[in-house]
Amino acid sequence: MQQCNEYEDFEFGVLSEQEIRLIMAEYSRQKLKESLIGPLISTFVHTLLIVLAVLFFQGEAVSKNAHVEITKMEEAPPVDVPHLLLRHQKYLHLSLRM
Repeated sequence: MQQCNEYEDFEFGVLSEQEIRLIMAEYSRQKLKESLIGPLISTFVHTLLIVLAVLFFQGEAVSKNAHVEITKMEEAPPVDVPHLLLRHQKYLHLSLRM
């Protein structure tokens, strides 16, 4: 029994080495473009936003207040450190363990 292959006379999928390399090079260029377009657009937009922010969002100049009065305050009473340490000893102990 003879096998009947209706596609016997056609050469599907047969490409020369040069054609395969051309297709691969074109595919590689296309993928490179696709992967660079997003970051390039993002960089452009962010640069544009920074430039617009610098141009339009300028701070106001604040004049110095000539009526400033400086007074010396009394010294604060000394703090009883051992009392505070004893009061919070369990928290201090826990934090030193970690």
